[in-house]
Amino acid sequence: MALARSDVNAFIEYVMRDEETGEPVKQGEVHRTWHALLDRHSRLICWASIALGKTQQISVARTLWELGKDPSLRVVIASNAEKQAEKIIRSIAAYIERSKELREVFPHLKPSVPWNQSMLTVERTGIAKDPSCQATSIHGNILGARTDLLILDDVLDYENCRTPLQREDLIGWVHNALLGRLSSRGRVVVIGVAQNKEDLMHVLAARPLWRAFRFAVEDNQGNPRWPAAWPRERIEKMRKTLSPAEGWRQLDCIAKSDEHACIEEEWVQTALRIGEKFTPLTFHRGSSIAPAGPCLLIIPRPWRTVLGVDLAFSQKARSALSAITCVLCHPDGKKEIVATEAGRWHGPTLMSRILSMHRRFNTSGIVIEANQGQALLGAWLKTVDERLPLIPYVTGSGMKSLQARVEQLAGEMAHGQWSIPSIDGRARDSETALLVRDLLSYSPRDHVPDRVAALCMAMVGIEQGERKAEWGRLSDRYSAPGTPWFISREGSA
Repeated sequence: MALARSDVNAFIEYVMRDEETGEPVKQGEVHRTWHALLDRHSRLICWASIALGKTQQISVARTLWELGKDPSLRVVIASNAEKQAEKIIRSIAAYIERSKELREVFPHLKPSVPWNQSMLTVERTGIAKDPSCQATSIHGNILGARTDLLILDDVLDYENCRTPLQREDLIGWVHNALLGRLSSRGRVVVIGVAQNKEDLMHVLAARPLWRAFRFAVEDNQGNPRWPAAWPRERIEKMRKTLSPAEGWRQLDCIAKSDEHACIEEEWVQTALRIGEKFTPLTFHRGSSIAPAGPCLLIIPRPWRTVLGVDLAFSQKARSALSAITCVLCHPDGKKEIVATEAGRWHGPTLMSRILSMHRRFNTSGIVIEANQGQALLGAWLKTVDERLPLIPYVTGSGMKSLQARVEQLAGEMAHGQWSIPSIDGRARDSETALLVRDLLSYSPRDHVPDRVAALCMAMVGIEQGERKAEWGRLSDRYSAPGTPWFISREGSA
């Protein structure tokens, strides 16, 4: 009990009960992260997948714990609909009135007046005209002059985000009716699903002082974020139930604004339909080209495979990913995504994965960005196998930028030049599904996602053909007449 008074996670596991089973709540790692962020930031935005426990964790449990620690607190909870707001208040009231465990932790937390379906007041020293906790729906009335803790719980929906006028109307109400009431110690948390890239949450996230985080149903490596409630089977079933756009919003926390989209859903769906008839890939044992690989693809000319690599060297939880994508180029110029993977890998693991995919698919080119640490990795790879067909590429502005490559990709997809391996119209595996998600969610105003960047690198390899590169000094083995080569870092062609 003593720990529950100072640790919100201990409080929740001791006091709170599962709404369906009545069993004690077991905290997931995602919930612990939310509360850690709430402790750290006074202006917080959390995009979170549906059914991750947002309301129970933040609106109910956090409010109870905060009031238990400080009964003088004034909490306002805003929700999308009046019935949802009343449900939150009833749940808070029920714990205060009937929970034996809550009374053990905070024996002083008792009802006072007013105490009704829209506002609650707990016993506290001194006289305060503002209720301890009140809930409101959008455009509802707020009693009192000041707020110490403001929780915006799923205030966004399709209707209030559908048009610029509706988005502006909600943003204006939140500023005038809610944010303007914050006390000098006021804190705000906004939690919900993504709707539109110009909705309330995105507008606030772009401003100073605010910190924003995304909690999709799967993490960046495709693992279920809360396996107890969302095992992989449930995630896959829900993706088949929802439309692709709703899946991105409700499960992946990605808003797709059609007016800013670069790659249209129809083009990707066409690529997925073509991908149902993906090219059969044949392997044979052994090869003089890749002696360390147990199997090698037979790639008859003029077919060829190219590897694109986008590198990130940090392994921190929210850092960028390293991504590797293999593309099969057809004789008629059409392109097929063969395999893709991404992760936070350290040097040796990253090198191993690049070499493994190269040997598995007999790639004729491996495109790696030739900047800083990326060039060093290219040199390391050459020490492992000097025959690797490395193609260094320096990204820049204009036509050499990744954004321009995505525009080119969009044009090719619009003309049916790409196929994505699929089964029944959906990506064949979880990694490919994440690439599809990144393609559809990308806007020219955004950073190019890691998996998409790797695909862009593969496009470079397709254009440049089978040129090999020397990472470092000029070598005598490229001096034979007719040998294709160019120098990336030292020397010139």
